[in-house]
This record gives sequence, C-alpha cells and structure tokens, in this order.
Amino acid sequence: MSHSETNGSEISSHQKLANSDLEAQQHHPEVATDEASDKYKHALAVNPAKEPLYKFSLNLAPEEREGSIYAAEFFGTFTFLLSAYLVASVANSGADGFDPSRVYNISFGFGISLLVVAATTSKFSGGHLNPAVAFGLFLNGDISLVRFLLESVVQVIAGMCAAGVASALYPGAVSFSNAKDASVSVSRALFLEAFGVALLVFTVLFTAIEDSPFGGLAYIPIGFSLFLGHLICVPTTGAGLNPARSFGPAVAARSFPGYHWIYWIGPIIGSIVAVAAYKIVKITNNKHKLA
Repeated sequence: MSHSETNGSEISSHQKLANSDLEAQQHHPEVATDEASDKYKHALAVNPAKEPLYKFSLNLAPEEREGSIYAAEFFGTFTFLLSAYLVASVANSGADGFDPSRVYNISFGFGISLLVVAATTSKFSGGHLNPAVAFGLFLNGDISLVRFLLESVVQVIAGMCAAGVASALYPGAVSFSNAKDASVSVSRALFLEAFGVALLVFTVLFTAIEDSPFGGLAYIPIGFSLFLGHLICVPTTGAGLNPARSFGPAVAARSFPGYHWIYWIGPIIGSIVAVAAYKIVKITNNKHKLA
C-alpha cells in the first residue's frame, strides 16, 4: 500500500470516529453536558455548561452533595479571614487617624489571603469564601439555592471562629471590626460596599465562570479585585465586602453599630449588579446563542 493510500485510510478512520462522536452527542446530549460539567468540576466546583443560566436551581445537584465542599468552605473561610484579621490587627496597632500605609497593608492582607486560600480550595469547593460570591453564583445559575444557603451558614460560622481566634491571639481590644468613617453618610457607605462587592463578583464571573486567558489561575485577578476594593473602602466603610467578614468581628467585639446592615444589604446589591452586567454582556455577544 502506498504512503498516500495509508494517509487516506488514516484520515478516513479519524473522520469516522469524529462522525460517530458527533452522532453520539446528537442522540445523547446529556453525555456532552456531563463531560462539560466534569471538565470544570474539580477546578471550579460549578457548572458553566448550564447556558443560558436563566433557570434557578433550587435543590442540591449530585455533585453538590459532597461533604468536602462545605468542609473546604469552612476551613478556607476560617484561614482566609484569620490571616486577614491578624494583618489588620498589626496594621491598626497604635494607629490613630488616616494613614495610607495602613490602608495598603490591610488591603494587601485581605487580597493576598484570598488569593492564596482560593487557590488551595478551588479544587474542592471553588473557593467562594464569601456569602456574596455564593449569592452571585446562585443568581447566575451556577450553584443551587440550597448550596448557597449551606455555604453561607458555614462561611458565617467560620468568620465568627476566625474572629474569636484572632481576638485571642492578638492582645488588646478587637481592632479589625468594620467601622464607617464619620465623614461618610450611611447611603454613601452602602453604595461603596455595593461597588466593592460588584467588582469582586464581576471578576469571579468573567475569569472563573467564563472562559478567560487566566484559565485555572482565576484566583489571581480575584485576589487583586478584593485588594482594589479594600483600597477604596478601608478609609470609608472599613471594607466589609463579605458578610462573614463583617459579622464575625462584630460578635467578637460584642458591638453592632446601627449601620451594620449596610454590610449585608450592600453585598446583595453588588452581587445583583455584577450578575446583571454579566448577563447583558452575554446577551449582546453575537457569538453567544441562547438555548
């Protein structure tokens, strides 16, 4: 048999295999969906294949019943917040008034802590570590309502535990709780918190959920988005940007200011805005076809 005949035979066999795969996907579309789900299961613990993501999932999917997801969210949130609380305690020790270096230290502490812990837990839970992020993923159709609720409870408990340990480890009064600057009105503080969370969730959607140049390294821009949000919000609202982060220190300090609600409502608004922006981009993308 000639070289050209051999190549022709190989090409024909490859074409037959490709056609058989295509026919299998056409007759069994659930197979293709499962394969797409498995592709992202370990890296993100979400399912970006649920296009166009307009139907909310209420009950736990089979892959969401893994206990490792919630264990990773607890220990991940605990480690992330404990590290950040201790950095904030060091930065705030002996501080009085506005100090740019203190703002940079706290912002870097929260940003780099999120980056490191999200990278280590992404295989098991997606490294959400924040009820606001989990809420955004629920609104986007990536996780179920039950998983969002379970993750949020686990994250808030982890935040309280981290605050208690940080308070015990670092001497003096709790200095890492959120406090609004007196020059900032409550309404402004609310929308500053909303913007900071919108920036974070927007980054999560466009780097971790959407195909992006970062691939499996989405935790890098996500960590930097939190760093940027803290640069904006530390001098104004104290930078909650995470209900678990805000609630834990308030419990440890036994102090809930009258405006504490902004650290819950702001993240809700921010998540909604980020998901809405993501949907608008997807709808107006000519390459994206609605199912």
